[in-house]
Amino acid sequence: ISGGVATHGVALNVDPDLSKFRDIVPCGITDKEVTSVCRELGGRGPTAEETGDRLLRRLAALLGSPGGGFSPLSPPEMGEVEGFARRVAPGASFSVE
Repeated sequence: ISGGVATHGVALNVDPDLSKFRDIVPCGITDKEVTSVCRELGGRGPTAEETGDRLLRRLAALLGSPGGGFSPLSPPEMGEVEGFARRVAPGASFSVE
């Protein structure tokens, strides 16, 4: 927490090679292993681009909504979120509805 604001990152494994994650203990939970959206959906799921687009739209809705449990963002702040999203997920589209 810095200046009364908590920050947190998010990572979503859509369809990676899970063999590279064998030695990772997610969040210190020893009886669980790293998984992916594709694995949880039985081997078929949305593409990384589709997942990123859905995640960004939902995040934008939550951050821009007073009822979403977050402070609403001003238009310049939403522009910063959009710019960041485009840099980290260049193939995903981003819109605030």
